[in-house]
Amino acid sequence: MPNLQIERLRKLPQRTDETWQAALFRMPMWAKGDDGMPVRPWTAVCMSTRTGRMGPAEPKAPAERSSRLVLDSVVGLASGKEGGYRPGQLEVSQPEVAAELVPLLAEVGVKVVERSELGALDDAMREMRRYFRNGMDDPAALEVVGVTIEHLRRFAEAAKEFYEASPWRHLSDGDLIEIISPKIESALKFTTVMGAGAREFGLAFFESRRQHERMFELDDPRSQFASRGVWSFTFDPIFKLPLGDADAWEDHGLPVAKDDAYPFFARLGPGPAISRPTPAQWIYVEGLLRALARSTEPEMDSGRWSKTVPTRAGDTEYVLTLPALLEPAVPDASRRQKGLPDRRAMERTLADIGRAMAGMEFSSPEELQSYLNTNFTGKPVPHQAPRTPLERAQDSVYEAVEARGRRQLQLLRKALEVSPDCADAYVMMAERTGDVKAARDLYAQGVAAGERALGRRTFKEDAGHFWGVFETRPYMRARFGLGHCCERLGQLDEAVGHYEDLLRLNSNDNQGVRYRFAGCLLRAKRFDRLEELLVRYEEDSAHWLYVAALASFVRSGDTPRSRELLSSAHEANRHVRKYLLGIVPLPEDQAETIRFGGEDEAVAVASELIEEWQASPGALAWLQEHTKSERKRRTGRRK
Repeated sequence: MPNLQIERLRKLPQRTDETWQAALFRMPMWAKGDDGMPVRPWTAVCMSTRTGRMGPAEPKAPAERSSRLVLDSVVGLASGKEGGYRPGQLEVSQPEVAAELVPLLAEVGVKVVERSELGALDDAMREMRRYFRNGMDDPAALEVVGVTIEHLRRFAEAAKEFYEASPWRHLSDGDLIEIISPKIESALKFTTVMGAGAREFGLAFFESRRQHERMFELDDPRSQFASRGVWSFTFDPIFKLPLGDADAWEDHGLPVAKDDAYPFFARLGPGPAISRPTPAQWIYVEGLLRALARSTEPEMDSGRWSKTVPTRAGDTEYVLTLPALLEPAVPDASRRQKGLPDRRAMERTLADIGRAMAGMEFSSPEELQSYLNTNFTGKPVPHQAPRTPLERAQDSVYEAVEARGRRQLQLLRKALEVSPDCADAYVMMAERTGDVKAARDLYAQGVAAGERALGRRTFKEDAGHFWGVFETRPYMRARFGLGHCCERLGQLDEAVGHYEDLLRLNSNDNQGVRYRFAGCLLRAKRFDRLEELLVRYEEDSAHWLYVAALASFVRSGDTPRSRELLSSAHEANRHVRKYLLGIVPLPEDQAETIRFGGEDEAVAVASELIEEWQASPGALAWLQEHTKSERKRRTGRRK
């Protein structure tokens, strides 16, 4: 069967003195594939070296990449308005293209020549890339002099090993690691492992211990990094990589741990600038990733350890330290300077007062108040020695509140060695992990520990006002955490049971259980129980009203009552709906404090309820329509 494209060329005159260049070309943009995943379409470009005119081919999905696209681009250029002829020679750089086109184009007298570089076409495609990316594409790793694909391959292998070892299970951003050797520039001398919060995985680098401490003091630590620049190693989806890096991974089959874990290493800043590593820096981070991946918890707890690992430069010894573990433990003032104080830190004072008053009896509330005023009001409360193993364990927990990283974990483990009934130790361990299943198991152990410590009589005699009994609070925290983990895992019946019991034990709801409980009941479609909860804790907060409005709509549709509740919710906070509707994206971080009616409350409410609104058929469309109607009414009144 004749090749129709070749026949079209045969009918055209030939200019034997003209040379064209052509290549398959991965387009500098991302598109959505048939499976919904991002892909880079392929096309082909043919260019006349004499006139600079170009003939593109129709873009195709990666699976349809073929040398025939190059033939299409040749025919496109030959048949164009200013064409009307075929060249004498075609230069290509891809061996598979040359192999297929040599016999085909020989039929029409066009000689195909394979060259390693196509100067004019390569320059044109670089310009095309800049055009499509608006000049904003980040520099690729291979653009740095001396960096080869082998550097990237070794780095990719080490990054995969690091990811699969998951060192963030053992180290957090509070664990500053100093790399004693091999020697490296100061900007890469200190590092922390990212990933304990299950948000961003990798390594952050620091020039000094002081720079690391500043991260915990500033409301926005990114500000100091933006002004000075910082090295960072992260895992990202491929479409977030510079296009040159994405090409390297796809063209050379470099390893990755998973689809959204392509490694990226660069210096970010100062300002918007991005710098890529030199060969020596690639080798350094390759070895560091392997050393951290192969480090054990006992080695970390020793405070100083070494690992000899293979790198592109040969076997290299990495000597690592956790400086905070090699020094005497001191209260971490920097932790307390940022954000709200941990409730447990305040409870330590109450514990000391309680221990000081142990065994005392007072004839009246007035006598008790007089004692408190005389001995404690306006005065520092001296620490009271613990009297039982549980109190000694709780003191270790109080110390852990003011510690970070492995130091904190060591204190929590010490607490459980002293008393396995210390519920707060399990709670803090659960708070440290980004794995919801692991957190659920730790919270469950905390609940069991709390039950043992309190005993049956407390649950019977103090039900209804549990939070007012100081000793119950670790148990209440563990139970609340367990309920939340069950909810996140889709175990809604279990979550409902935990929330229900927490409100039975403490009807004043000092923990704010009702807010999580309401969302859980919405998701479980237990509307009768939700209605009871809304009535029991009737309030005019934005959170409560948005729950009530959604529940009414899901249950009864667009009724006058539903619209009334939605209007009340909007009056309580006018900012919530823009986050629910996606007009403004939710920020990654929430404010430490909340001002009712303000943006910070709106972010908190939307973050808590957006999944329920999105999962309720027609709810967001109803909210959008209500917003439009309200805007029309306001416009009409102004006229």
